[in-house]
Amino acid sequence: MASFHVVALLSAYLLVLYSLLASGDFCPDQECQNGGTCRTDNVTFVCKCVGCFLGTYCEFDPCTEFEDPCENEGICQYDSQTCSTMCHCKNGTTGNFCTDPDPCANVPCHNGGTCNTINGTHYHCSCPRCYGGQNCDSDPCDDEGGFCGAHGHCIFGVNGVCHNTACDCDNGWAGNDCQNQVPTTMQTGTTTVLSTTTIPDPCLMFNCQHNGTCVADGSSYTCKCVTPYAGINCESAMCDPDPAKILTANATLQTLSTTRFPLNINGLNCLWTIRAPPGQTVEIIVSNVTLVGTTIGAFAVLDPLANNASLFSTNSSTRTANDVKTSNTLASIFFDTHASSSGNFFLQYRSVYTDPCTSYHCGNGTCIPNGNMPECMCHPCYSGSKCDIPKPDPCASSVCGTFGTCQYDPTTCSNPYCVCAQGHSGPFCI
Repeated sequence: MASFHVVALLSAYLLVLYSLLASGDFCPDQECQNGGTCRTDNVTFVCKCVGCFLGTYCEFDPCTEFEDPCENEGICQYDSQTCSTMCHCKNGTTGNFCTDPDPCANVPCHNGGTCNTINGTHYHCSCPRCYGGQNCDSDPCDDEGGFCGAHGHCIFGVNGVCHNTACDCDNGWAGNDCQNQVPTTMQTGTTTVLSTTTIPDPCLMFNCQHNGTCVADGSSYTCKCVTPYAGINCESAMCDPDPAKILTANATLQTLSTTRFPLNINGLNCLWTIRAPPGQTVEIIVSNVTLVGTTIGAFAVLDPLANNASLFSTNSSTRTANDVKTSNTLASIFFDTHASSSGNFFLQYRSVYTDPCTSYHCGNGTCIPNGNMPECMCHPCYSGSKCDIPKPDPCASSVCGTFGTCQYDPTTCSNPYCVCAQGHSGPFCI
């Protein structure tokens, strides 16, 4: 009888101890960092992190989760919306991890132009007003081909218009092209004679390039250019549409191509941006790219919000259709043909919604789209960003004894209890 009372008292003690443990606070003394909130199911704890923070205590961000990804003293920064990282490079380097030589390091852009690295290997110069060319080394006067002759020099920006040019003539010379010598008097015996100069046809002296048509007006001329060329002598190829205008994608296939496709164009250095509605991505179907010449140019489809990663690129002719999608709402098209190369391209684009959970596996959980990012909702007994971390078994420390079986609430993975065999009862199946 005494032994029965001892067993009963011990069972009651264990029941109280188990109840205390079950109601205890499993959140650690070290609080969750960076705004994280500690949650517990009375078996284990998890820090519910906010924003892009992660780790057991939300102590890491995407740049510090692993070793700093940026080399050569590059500085890592992450996007608070997408949590993607990018490296701000220094020391003449570029690329996703600052490991590639920066084509802008030698300052190729002249006259105050701003150099932008494209795909790590090419560059694009954003030129100040009135300047153009791949390196911003061309101005409206350079395009004139020396129309002021030997007796004047060209000035541009007349009346505030870049392509308005005029000749500043040397002393003793006049006319639109400084070809007219100012009449002077000559004494021949007792007769005074005025010396004059015949004005030549300017269209015989200057050629309009790229099939432009010359129209003479006295000693001056005008070139009527064929798109996409512009300039006094139709010497410059213009990006069409204007790269300053962001193209808007919708659900219908839209076309972007070089003007007058499939004719080849030379002298282009263009970077177009295409934007999709929020929550959607840009799909690009590249149907044709042609690049020819002694110095081959480049064509690329870039992912601007993923560090300008190249989705498709080529520096040779290709006629195989390629279908690519961006990781977010923006896409860029880069097309570069030097003066000694030419080419064309034809592509279609549209906005699409791609379920981020399509190829994302959550292990013991369910994937739920969060904008363009996948997010895992774990089953009660699992945790982790991919629901691959099992929680401790609530019945691991079962006190149900020989005549009982421990079970727990599967909807919460907690609240263990004993199911007793026939003839036994009580919280511990004695």
